[in-house]
Amino acid sequence: DLAQQIHLHLQGIAKDGYMKAQDVVDIMATPEMKQYLGLKTGITLRTGQCWLHNMEWRYGKVTKGMYIDGHEWADVIEY
Repeated sequence: DLAQQIHLHLQGIAKDGYMKAQDVVDIMATPEMKQYLGLKTGITLRTGQCWLHNMEWRYGKVTKGMYIDGHEWADVIEY
């Protein structure tokens, strides 16, 4: 699933500091993603912003104690 691949990549980026819409654009500009979607070009920055909003991601730096998406998954709750 495309949304899941983007979520996983963004989680890795967010742990390192800042996360931005350009990160989504960069993911979609890879040859693998272009081939997967059948595109010749990537997506625009505005499309990346819309996707982040639709996936309920927020812009900004991760701070201590802030939950990253996925903290409510069953395997995490059991831990």
